[in-house]
Amino acid sequence: MQAMYDGNISQDQAIAAIARAQQLNVPVMLADVGGQPVQRLTRSVRTLTGPGSAMVDQAFETRARGGAGRVISAVERGVGARSTGNPAAVSDRFREQARTDSRPYYEQLPGLPSISNADVRAQMQTPAVQRIIQAEERAASDVRHWAGPIRTLYNDDGTLARNPTFEELDTVKKIVGETIGANRRFGSRPTDPIPAQTQTEVERAQSVVNNLLRGADASAGGDIYRIARGLYERPMRQKEAFDAGIEQFRTKGDFETLRDIETMPEAILPENLKYLRRGQVEALRQRVQSPNDQTSNPNRVAPIAGSINARAQLDAAATNANRRQRMNERLDLENQMSRTSNYVRGGSNTADKLAEAGSNIIGDMAAAAPGGAQAVTVAGATGAWNAMKGFFGKETRAEIAGILTNMNPRQSIEFLERLKVLQAQGEVTTKAIKATAAAATTSMNE
Repeated sequence: MQAMYDGNISQDQAIAAIARAQQLNVPVMLADVGGQPVQRLTRSVRTLTGPGSAMVDQAFETRARGGAGRVISAVERGVGARSTGNPAAVSDRFREQARTDSRPYYEQLPGLPSISNADVRAQMQTPAVQRIIQAEERAASDVRHWAGPIRTLYNDDGTLARNPTFEELDTVKKIVGETIGANRRFGSRPTDPIPAQTQTEVERAQSVVNNLLRGADASAGGDIYRIARGLYERPMRQKEAFDAGIEQFRTKGDFETLRDIETMPEAILPENLKYLRRGQVEALRQRVQSPNDQTSNPNRVAPIAGSINARAQLDAAATNANRRQRMNERLDLENQMSRTSNYVRGGSNTADKLAEAGSNIIGDMAAAAPGGAQAVTVAGATGAWNAMKGFFGKETRAEIAGILTNMNPRQSIEFLERLKVLQAQGEVTTKAIKATAAAATTSMNE
């Protein structure tokens, strides 16, 4: 797109650019694809008071109001997930689903037989497990002192006083699981390496839990407990993936964030990748929507792809090459459109802009063109610019504004195609250009 800003644009190039933008569902104007000479003309029309100025402002404001939605749509399609705009509610729903689905089965645990499995009894007598159970018994005793003594699991010498229950085993599983999760997040990021000593402790703790669960599943009532765990853990793993995606794009991040985005998919189950993507787009959506101004056309792309590192992070999240290319094309066009708006509408009606808006501006642009063929999006050659100059009076600036800010791609392409025919016939006159603009609009409306 940089070539367009250099002004060396042919009508065929402009037509191709508008056609591609149409395919991408991005509302470009002739002012966007004609290079700076055409932008200067658009700014001139906007600078001088009158209906043309109002039309330019209205066109840019209308387009700006849809900017956030278009950028969000591009990111959603690129990453391959939809967003809701309320990530906290989505995260809460995963937990609520886990509780709701598993509750009927967990409520059956008190009625299940105690566990006599030898492996379970052996694991329950290890010092680490004893500390967990005894701490829970003390906490329960403090809360339920009015209901009588707690039926403890251990004798004074640490041996089992009775067979453990499924509830007690589940308590050990949950507390050990929380400890393991905390140790696996040893650093500030989920993918930080775990020190060797910590890794050994994690593996030892996980081995205890695995042995307990195998023994429980093999015991009478183990099928109920297995179903309860599965119904709870499945949504919670989805929640973990979703929350991880949010964290990756919650802030602009750095090189380490890029590493997380690239490696996180390897650390979660394949079926949970879609929830990671959903979290990513939720966070990106929040950043795109952060500028509150809806009309001055803030650059909605900058918060998510305004630097080399930010673009690399976004590209890493968009793992499908075709989706990524299409997303980047759309974002580049949105960025270009923002630049056009800032140029055309930036600042106030200062003396230099008013001078630029004088009656000779179109002629100046044509004269500056090498060989009379620079920035030909609207007219295409010196003769065409001179013809445009002929109706650059106060009463017809609105017509120019309508041509330059038309966001109907079919009409803009039709206008340029008809203009090419006029140039080939050597009939580029003010009257012909005005008739061409009107004919292009009329033909598309029929």
